[in-house]
Amino acid sequence: MVNSATGLAAAAGGGKAVAGVEDDQLALQFSEYGEHAERCSSGRDRRSWKVPQPHLPAKTSSMPANIRRRGSKHFLAVYVLAAAASLAACAGTVSEHRATPILASAGSIRLTSERPGLLVDDGFHHPEVLSHIEERYEINGSAPQPDRFASVDSTGLNVGVREHQPGVFEGSFAMTRDTYPPTSVFHIHMARQDVDVPQKDCSGEAIFAVQTGTTKKTGVLNYVLVASSTNAGLTHWLVGYAEGKVANAKTTVLWETPYVETDRADKYQDISLRTDGRTSLEVWFGTRLAYSSQRLDLHIDPPFQPYLEVQGLQIGYVSTFTDFSVVADSALTIRGLHPHEAVSFVPNGQRAVDVVASATGEARIPLPLPAVRGTATMTLGRASGLRLGPFPYAGGDEGRLNESG
Repeated sequence: MVNSATGLAAAAGGGKAVAGVEDDQLALQFSEYGEHAERCSSGRDRRSWKVPQPHLPAKTSSMPANIRRRGSKHFLAVYVLAAAASLAACAGTVSEHRATPILASAGSIRLTSERPGLLVDDGFHHPEVLSHIEERYEINGSAPQPDRFASVDSTGLNVGVREHQPGVFEGSFAMTRDTYPPTSVFHIHMARQDVDVPQKDCSGEAIFAVQTGTTKKTGVLNYVLVASSTNAGLTHWLVGYAEGKVANAKTTVLWETPYVETDRADKYQDISLRTDGRTSLEVWFGTRLAYSSQRLDLHIDPPFQPYLEVQGLQIGYVSTFTDFSVVADSALTIRGLHPHEAVSFVPNGQRAVDVVASATGEARIPLPLPAVRGTATMTLGRASGLRLGPFPYAGGDEGRLNESG
Protein backbone atom coordinates (compact mmCIF):
# COMPACT_ATOMS: atom_id res chain seq x y z
CA MET A 1 0.00 0.00 0.00
CA VAL A 2 1.27 3.46 -0.83
CA ASN A 3 1.42 5.93 2.01
CA SER A 4 -1.08 8.65 1.16
CA ALA A 5 1.44 11.28 2.17
CA THR A 6 3.80 10.31 -0.65
CA GLY A 7 1.38 10.49 -3.56
CA LEU A 8 2.47 9.65 -7.08
CA ALA A 9 6.10 10.09 -6.16
CA ALA A 10 5.98 6.94 -4.08
CA ALA A 11 3.87 5.01 -6.57
CA ALA A 12 6.54 5.77 -9.16
CA GLY A 13 9.88 4.05 -9.22
CA GLY A 14 13.23 5.34 -10.32
CA GLY A 15 12.91 5.36 -14.08
CA LYS A 16 12.78 1.68 -15.06
CA ALA A 17 10.11 0.17 -17.26
CA VAL A 18 7.91 -2.56 -15.84
CA ALA A 19 7.98 -6.00 -17.39
CA GLY A 20 5.68 -6.51 -20.34
CA VAL A 21 6.46 -3.35 -22.29
CA GLU A 22 8.93 -2.86 -25.10
CA ASP A 23 12.06 -2.49 -22.97
CA ASP A 24 14.65 -1.80 -25.68
CA GLN A 25 12.58 0.91 -27.34
CA LEU A 26 11.63 2.35 -23.98
CA ALA A 27 15.24 2.49 -22.80
CA LEU A 28 16.21 4.49 -25.86
CA GLN A 29 13.30 6.89 -25.40
CA PHE A 30 14.13 7.24 -21.69
CA SER A 31 17.72 8.13 -22.48
CA GLU A 32 16.72 10.69 -25.10
CA TYR A 33 14.19 12.29 -22.79
CA GLY A 34 16.71 12.42 -19.97
CA GLU A 35 19.02 14.45 -22.17
CA HIS A 36 16.12 16.73 -23.05
CA ALA A 37 15.22 17.23 -19.41
CA GLU A 38 18.79 18.19 -18.56
CA ARG A 39 18.57 21.05 -21.04
CA CYS A 40 15.34 22.47 -19.60
CA SER A 41 15.44 25.07 -16.87
CA SER A 42 12.51 26.77 -15.23
CA GLY A 43 14.62 29.57 -13.78
CA ARG A 44 13.47 29.04 -10.20
CA ASP A 45 15.68 29.13 -7.14
CA ARG A 46 17.62 25.88 -6.97
CA ARG A 47 17.14 23.76 -3.87
CA SER A 48 19.92 21.41 -2.80
CA TRP A 49 18.65 17.84 -2.51
CA LYS A 50 20.11 14.41 -3.08
CA VAL A 51 18.27 12.58 -5.87
CA PRO A 52 16.95 9.27 -4.50
CA GLN A 53 18.29 6.00 -5.85
CA PRO A 54 16.02 4.06 -8.24
CA HIS A 55 13.52 1.82 -6.53
CA LEU A 56 13.07 -1.83 -7.38
CA PRO A 57 10.91 -2.26 -10.50
CA ALA A 58 7.87 -3.52 -8.62
CA LYS A 59 5.56 -0.78 -9.79
CA THR A 60 2.09 -1.86 -8.78
CA SER A 61 0.90 -0.16 -5.64
CA SER A 62 -2.16 1.42 -4.06
CA MET A 63 -3.41 4.59 -5.63
CA PRO A 64 -2.76 7.54 -3.34
CA ALA A 65 -5.62 8.53 -1.10
CA ASN A 66 -6.01 11.79 -2.97
CA ILE A 67 -7.04 10.06 -6.17
CA ARG A 68 -9.16 7.54 -4.27
CA ARG A 69 -11.09 10.43 -2.75
CA ARG A 70 -11.60 11.91 -6.18
CA GLY A 71 -13.52 8.79 -7.14
CA SER A 72 -15.44 8.55 -3.89
CA LYS A 73 -16.80 12.07 -4.03
CA HIS A 74 -17.34 11.86 -7.74
CA PHE A 75 -19.44 8.71 -7.33
CA LEU A 76 -21.83 10.55 -5.03
CA ALA A 77 -23.02 12.55 -8.05
CA VAL A 78 -24.11 9.40 -9.90
CA TYR A 79 -27.84 9.54 -9.32
CA VAL A 80 -28.42 13.22 -10.05
CA LEU A 81 -26.33 13.25 -13.21
CA ALA A 82 -27.62 9.90 -14.44
CA ALA A 83 -31.19 11.13 -14.00
CA ALA A 84 -30.38 14.27 -15.93
CA ALA A 85 -28.88 12.19 -18.73
CA SER A 86 -31.99 10.02 -18.85
CA LEU A 87 -34.25 13.06 -19.15
CA ALA A 88 -32.10 14.41 -21.94
CA ALA A 89 -32.31 11.09 -23.78
CA CYS A 90 -36.11 11.08 -23.45
CA ALA A 91 -36.26 14.47 -25.11
CA GLY A 92 -35.30 12.84 -28.39
CA THR A 93 -32.24 12.70 -30.59
CA VAL A 94 -31.16 15.79 -32.45
CA SER A 95 -30.70 15.05 -36.12
CA GLU A 96 -27.10 15.26 -37.29
CA HIS A 97 -26.19 18.15 -39.54
CA ARG A 98 -23.87 16.88 -42.25
CA ALA A 99 -22.24 19.94 -43.72
CA THR A 100 -20.25 19.57 -46.93
CA PRO A 101 -17.91 22.56 -47.07
CA ILE A 102 -15.28 22.79 -49.78
CA LEU A 103 -11.87 22.29 -48.18
CA ALA A 104 -9.70 22.78 -51.25
CA SER A 105 -9.94 22.91 -55.02
CA ALA A 106 -7.68 22.74 -58.05
CA GLY A 107 -9.06 23.08 -61.55
CA SER A 108 -12.19 20.97 -61.78
CA ILE A 109 -11.37 18.96 -58.62
CA ARG A 110 -12.90 19.84 -55.27
CA LEU A 111 -12.23 18.26 -51.89
CA THR A 112 -15.30 18.42 -49.67
CA SER A 113 -15.90 17.38 -46.09
CA GLU A 114 -18.43 14.61 -45.50
CA ARG A 115 -17.83 14.22 -41.79
CA PRO A 116 -15.50 16.24 -39.52
CA GLY A 117 -13.26 14.37 -37.12
CA LEU A 118 -12.67 17.20 -34.64
CA LEU A 119 -14.76 16.46 -31.54
CA VAL A 120 -13.38 19.03 -29.06
CA ASP A 121 -11.46 22.24 -29.62
CA ASP A 122 -10.91 24.22 -26.42
CA GLY A 123 -7.85 26.44 -26.63
CA PHE A 124 -8.47 28.20 -23.28
CA HIS A 125 -6.57 31.22 -24.56
CA HIS A 126 -9.08 33.89 -23.53
CA PRO A 127 -10.92 34.65 -20.28
CA GLU A 128 -14.23 32.84 -19.90
CA VAL A 129 -16.78 32.91 -17.12
CA LEU A 130 -17.05 29.76 -15.04
CA SER A 131 -20.71 29.21 -15.87
CA HIS A 132 -19.78 28.83 -19.53
CA ILE A 133 -17.03 26.36 -18.67
CA GLU A 134 -19.46 24.32 -16.62
CA GLU A 135 -21.66 23.83 -19.67
CA ARG A 136 -18.89 21.65 -21.10
CA TYR A 137 -17.05 20.44 -17.99
CA GLU A 138 -18.02 19.17 -14.58
CA ILE A 139 -15.91 20.93 -11.93
CA ASN A 140 -15.53 18.63 -8.95
CA GLY A 141 -12.97 16.92 -6.75
CA SER A 142 -12.10 15.51 -3.36
CA ALA A 143 -11.36 18.98 -2.00
CA PRO A 144 -14.25 20.68 -0.18
CA GLN A 145 -15.85 23.46 -2.19
CA PRO A 146 -13.99 26.26 -0.32
CA ASP A 147 -10.65 24.56 -1.03
CA ARG A 148 -10.96 24.11 -4.81
CA PHE A 149 -11.39 26.44 -7.75
CA ALA A 150 -11.27 26.67 -11.51
CA SER A 151 -11.02 29.66 -13.83
CA VAL A 152 -10.02 30.57 -17.36
CA ASP A 153 -7.84 33.61 -17.98
CA SER A 154 -5.24 34.52 -20.59
CA THR A 155 -2.91 31.80 -19.27
CA GLY A 156 -5.42 28.96 -19.72
CA LEU A 157 -7.77 26.80 -17.68
CA ASN A 158 -6.48 26.90 -14.11
CA VAL A 159 -7.60 24.05 -11.86
CA GLY A 160 -6.43 24.48 -8.29
CA VAL A 161 -6.64 23.60 -4.63
CA ARG A 162 -5.92 25.94 -1.73
CA GLU A 163 -3.69 25.30 1.25
CA HIS A 164 -5.32 22.87 3.65
CA GLN A 165 -4.61 20.74 6.70
CA PRO A 166 -1.28 18.86 7.01
CA GLY A 167 -1.10 15.24 5.89
CA VAL A 168 -4.15 15.48 3.64
CA PHE A 169 -4.31 15.20 -0.14
CA GLU A 170 -6.99 17.27 -1.80
CA GLY A 171 -7.81 17.32 -5.49
CA SER A 172 -9.88 19.16 -8.06
CA PHE A 173 -10.67 18.39 -11.67
CA ALA A 174 -12.49 19.55 -14.78
CA MET A 175 -14.09 16.54 -16.46
CA THR A 176 -15.67 16.71 -19.90
CA ARG A 177 -19.41 16.19 -19.84
CA ASP A 178 -19.21 14.36 -23.18
CA THR A 179 -17.61 10.96 -23.71
CA TYR A 180 -15.50 9.82 -26.64
CA PRO A 181 -14.90 6.59 -28.59
CA PRO A 182 -11.86 4.32 -28.07
CA THR A 183 -10.44 5.41 -31.44
CA SER A 184 -10.02 8.98 -30.15
CA VAL A 185 -6.75 10.86 -29.82
CA PHE A 186 -6.48 13.37 -26.96
CA HIS A 187 -4.19 16.37 -26.90
CA ILE A 188 -3.48 18.80 -24.06
CA HIS A 189 -0.80 21.32 -23.12
CA MET A 190 -0.39 20.76 -19.37
CA ALA A 191 1.72 22.96 -17.12
CA ARG A 192 2.59 22.37 -13.49
CA GLN A 193 2.71 25.38 -11.19
CA ASP A 194 6.00 27.25 -11.43
CA VAL A 195 6.92 26.79 -7.77
CA ASP A 196 9.27 24.55 -5.86
CA VAL A 197 7.98 22.29 -3.08
CA PRO A 198 11.00 21.80 -0.81
CA GLN A 199 9.10 20.08 2.01
CA LYS A 200 9.15 16.30 2.27
CA ASP A 201 5.63 16.24 3.70
CA CYS A 202 4.06 18.30 0.89
CA SER A 203 3.59 17.73 -2.82
CA GLY A 204 1.86 19.13 -5.88
CA GLU A 205 0.71 17.13 -8.89
CA ALA A 206 -0.58 18.10 -12.34
CA ILE A 207 -2.55 15.27 -13.93
CA PHE A 208 -4.18 14.52 -17.27
CA ALA A 209 -6.23 11.33 -17.14
CA VAL A 210 -8.46 9.48 -19.58
CA GLN A 211 -10.96 7.43 -17.62
CA THR A 212 -13.76 5.03 -18.42
CA GLY A 213 -16.99 6.92 -19.03
CA THR A 214 -18.92 4.28 -17.09
CA THR A 215 -17.82 5.51 -13.65
CA LYS A 216 -21.12 7.16 -12.79
CA LYS A 217 -22.97 3.89 -13.40
CA THR A 218 -20.47 1.35 -12.06
CA GLY A 219 -18.12 3.22 -9.71
CA VAL A 220 -15.15 1.82 -11.65
CA LEU A 221 -12.20 4.25 -11.68
CA ASN A 222 -9.98 2.67 -14.34
CA TYR A 223 -7.92 5.20 -16.30
CA VAL A 224 -4.58 6.04 -17.91
CA LEU A 225 -2.70 9.12 -16.82
CA VAL A 226 0.17 11.49 -17.48
CA ALA A 227 1.36 13.44 -14.46
CA SER A 228 4.06 15.58 -12.97
CA SER A 229 4.88 15.30 -9.28
CA THR A 230 6.85 17.83 -7.23
CA ASN A 231 7.98 16.96 -3.71
CA ALA A 232 11.03 17.49 -1.48
CA GLY A 233 12.70 19.76 -4.03
CA LEU A 234 12.40 17.21 -6.84
CA THR A 235 10.13 16.89 -9.88
CA HIS A 236 9.49 14.17 -12.41
CA TRP A 237 6.94 13.20 -15.08
CA LEU A 238 5.30 9.82 -15.47
CA VAL A 239 2.94 7.74 -17.59
CA GLY A 240 0.79 5.03 -16.03
CA TYR A 241 -2.62 3.50 -15.47
CA ALA A 242 -4.85 2.81 -12.50
CA GLU A 243 -7.60 0.35 -11.66
CA GLY A 244 -10.09 0.32 -8.81
CA LYS A 245 -13.65 0.96 -7.76
CA VAL A 246 -15.23 3.93 -5.98
CA ALA A 247 -12.53 4.76 -3.43
CA ASN A 248 -9.82 2.15 -3.98
CA ALA A 249 -7.49 2.15 -6.97
CA LYS A 250 -4.01 0.85 -7.70
CA THR A 251 -1.61 2.64 -9.97
CA THR A 252 1.05 1.11 -12.20
CA VAL A 253 3.82 3.39 -13.47
CA LEU A 254 4.85 2.40 -16.97
CA TRP A 255 7.42 5.10 -17.69
CA GLU A 256 8.94 8.05 -15.88
CA THR A 257 11.66 10.65 -16.18
CA PRO A 258 14.47 10.75 -13.64
CA TYR A 259 13.85 12.77 -10.50
CA VAL A 260 15.64 16.09 -10.92
CA GLU A 261 15.80 19.30 -8.97
CA THR A 262 12.63 21.23 -9.65
CA ASP A 263 14.37 24.19 -11.25
CA ARG A 264 15.78 21.82 -13.91
CA ALA A 265 12.57 19.89 -14.61
CA ASP A 266 10.18 20.56 -17.48
CA LYS A 267 7.44 22.97 -16.51
CA TYR A 268 4.98 21.69 -19.12
CA GLN A 269 4.36 19.03 -21.73
CA ASP A 270 2.43 18.97 -24.99
CA ILE A 271 0.71 15.62 -24.51
CA SER A 272 -0.83 13.49 -27.26
CA LEU A 273 -2.44 10.29 -26.00
CA ARG A 274 -4.29 7.34 -27.47
CA THR A 275 -5.51 4.14 -25.81
CA ASP A 276 -7.99 1.45 -26.77
CA GLY A 277 -8.64 0.74 -23.08
CA ARG A 278 -7.51 -2.86 -23.53
CA THR A 279 -3.94 -3.51 -24.65
CA SER A 280 -2.56 -0.33 -26.19
CA LEU A 281 -1.33 3.01 -24.90
CA GLU A 282 0.71 5.58 -26.80
CA VAL A 283 1.89 8.88 -25.30
CA TRP A 284 3.90 11.62 -26.96
CA PHE A 285 5.53 14.64 -25.36
CA GLY A 286 5.58 17.09 -28.25
CA THR A 287 7.21 15.25 -31.16
CA ARG A 288 8.99 12.81 -28.81
CA LEU A 289 7.49 9.37 -28.24
CA ALA A 290 7.47 8.92 -24.47
CA TYR A 291 5.74 5.54 -24.20
CA SER A 292 4.15 2.96 -26.48
CA SER A 293 2.90 -0.56 -25.90
CA GLN A 294 0.42 -2.95 -27.49
CA ARG A 295 0.74 -5.57 -24.75
CA LEU A 296 -0.91 -4.05 -21.71
CA ASP A 297 -3.77 -5.56 -19.73
CA LEU A 298 -6.08 -2.60 -19.26
CA HIS A 299 -9.74 -2.74 -18.28
CA ILE A 300 -10.91 0.72 -19.29
CA ASP A 301 -14.35 0.39 -20.80
CA PRO A 302 -15.29 2.91 -23.48
CA PRO A 303 -16.52 5.51 -24.00
CA PHE A 304 -13.78 7.62 -22.41
CA GLN A 305 -13.81 10.85 -20.39
CA PRO A 306 -10.77 13.13 -19.98
CA TYR A 307 -9.92 14.69 -16.58
CA LEU A 308 -7.87 17.89 -16.27
CA GLU A 309 -6.74 17.64 -12.70
CA VAL A 310 -4.62 18.85 -9.80
CA GLN A 311 -3.68 17.28 -6.47
CA GLY A 312 -2.02 18.90 -3.47
CA LEU A 313 -0.71 17.43 -0.24
CA GLN A 314 -1.26 20.20 2.35
CA ILE A 315 -0.14 22.97 0.00
CA GLY A 316 -2.16 24.97 -2.49
CA TYR A 317 -1.31 24.00 -6.07
CA VAL A 318 -2.50 24.83 -9.59
CA SER A 319 -2.42 22.95 -12.91
CA THR A 320 -2.88 25.00 -16.08
CA PHE A 321 -4.27 23.57 -19.32
CA THR A 322 -4.43 24.96 -22.86
CA ASP A 323 -4.94 23.63 -26.40
CA PHE A 324 -7.24 20.79 -25.41
CA SER A 325 -8.60 18.85 -28.35
CA VAL A 326 -10.06 15.47 -29.15
CA VAL A 327 -10.19 13.97 -32.63
CA ALA A 328 -12.17 10.90 -33.58
CA ASP A 329 -9.31 8.80 -34.99
CA SER A 330 -5.61 8.78 -35.77
CA ALA A 331 -6.36 8.43 -39.48
CA LEU A 332 -8.54 10.23 -42.00
CA THR A 333 -10.38 8.89 -45.06
CA ILE A 334 -10.57 10.26 -48.59
CA ARG A 335 -13.08 8.87 -51.08
CA GLY A 336 -13.67 9.58 -54.75
CA LEU A 337 -10.09 8.85 -55.83
CA HIS A 338 -9.21 6.91 -58.95
CA PRO A 339 -8.85 3.16 -58.30
CA HIS A 340 -5.37 2.40 -56.94
CA GLU A 341 -4.36 6.05 -57.20
CA ALA A 342 -1.27 7.14 -55.28
CA VAL A 343 -1.83 9.85 -52.66
CA SER A 344 0.84 11.89 -50.89
CA PHE A 345 -0.49 13.65 -47.79
CA VAL A 346 1.82 16.20 -46.12
CA PRO A 347 0.59 17.14 -42.60
CA ASN A 348 1.85 20.38 -41.04
CA GLY A 349 4.82 20.55 -43.39
CA GLN A 350 6.17 17.28 -41.96
CA ARG A 351 7.19 14.09 -43.71
CA ALA A 352 4.71 12.95 -46.36
CA VAL A 353 2.36 10.06 -45.68
CA ASP A 354 2.12 8.05 -48.89
CA VAL A 355 -0.79 5.66 -49.47
CA VAL A 356 -2.54 3.99 -52.39
CA ALA A 357 -6.32 4.08 -52.86
CA SER A 358 -8.32 0.89 -52.93
CA ALA A 359 -10.07 -0.52 -55.99
CA THR A 360 -13.12 1.51 -54.94
CA GLY A 361 -11.16 4.76 -54.77
CA GLU A 362 -10.93 5.05 -50.98
CA ALA A 363 -7.74 5.85 -49.07
CA ARG A 364 -7.20 5.70 -45.33
CA ILE A 365 -4.34 7.99 -44.32
CA PRO A 366 -2.67 7.15 -40.98
CA LEU A 367 -1.23 10.06 -39.02
CA PRO A 368 1.40 10.24 -36.27
CA LEU A 369 -0.22 11.33 -33.01
CA PRO A 370 1.51 14.75 -32.85
CA ALA A 371 0.11 15.49 -36.34
CA VAL A 372 -3.51 14.35 -36.00
CA ARG A 373 -4.67 17.91 -36.48
CA GLY A 374 -3.40 20.82 -38.51
CA THR A 375 -3.02 22.03 -42.09
CA ALA A 376 -2.01 19.78 -44.96
CA THR A 377 -1.43 19.54 -48.68
CA MET A 378 -2.33 16.51 -50.76
CA THR A 379 -0.87 15.48 -54.12
CA LEU A 380 -2.68 12.97 -56.32
CA GLY A 381 -0.82 10.50 -58.50
CA ARG A 382 -2.61 11.22 -61.73
CA ALA A 383 -0.83 12.44 -64.84
CA SER A 384 -0.93 16.10 -63.86
CA GLY A 385 0.29 15.45 -60.31
CA LEU A 386 -2.64 17.47 -59.00
CA ARG A 387 -1.92 19.26 -55.71
CA LEU A 388 -4.66 20.38 -53.30
CA GLY A 389 -4.30 22.67 -50.34
CA PRO A 390 -3.23 23.77 -47.91
CA PHE A 391 -6.45 22.89 -46.07
CA PRO A 392 -7.36 22.18 -42.42
CA TYR A 393 -7.76 18.57 -41.31
CA ALA A 394 -8.25 16.42 -38.22
CA GLY A 395 -8.00 12.72 -37.52
CA GLY A 396 -11.32 11.05 -38.21
CA ASP A 397 -12.19 13.41 -41.07
CA GLU A 398 -14.03 11.86 -44.00
CA GLY A 399 -13.60 13.75 -47.25
CA ARG A 400 -14.53 13.20 -50.87
CA LEU A 401 -13.05 14.31 -54.18
CA ASN A 402 -15.58 15.61 -56.68
CA GLU A 403 -14.81 16.39 -60.31
CA SER A 404 -16.97 18.80 -62.27
CA GLY A 405 -17.29 19.08 -66.04
